[in-house]
Amino acid sequence: MLHPSHVLETPETPARSTDFELDAPARSRNGHHARARSFGKGSILFFAGEPANGGYLLRRGRVKLSLDSPAGRSVIVHIAGPGEIVGLSAAIGAKQFALTAETLDDCDAEYFKCADLERFLAEDPDAACLAIRQLSRAYS
Repeated sequence: MLHPSHVLETPETPARSTDFELDAPARSRNGHHARARSFGKGSILFFAGEPANGGYLLRRGRVKLSLDSPAGRSVIVHIAGPGEIVGLSAAIGAKQFALTAETLDDCDAEYFKCADLERFLAEDPDAACLAIRQLSRAYS
């Protein structure tokens, strides 16, 4: 079941009240698909242009998603918070990451290989709803 999470507000992004997290039963169901990972502040999860081998269901912390402009400046596209799947669109499409993901805080996440992420979303309607909401925000 999905539950409202905290409102994420940073200088780069306005506050949102539409973020969701999976509840405890849904989190425990994905254990056979995911590998728990922890990252220190400033860690790079992936670079733009790298092959997408999987995605990260963020449990704690924030991740900056950015790209380099033609002028060579880093442009922040989104700040991901707990409950979001970082790298979702690339992992589902099994393509390259379009953005670079860097942790802004110490972070805990669950890493899914592409096939495992697709299987997890197929088996768990709550997680699939989370992914749909996330993608709809990204492309609207």
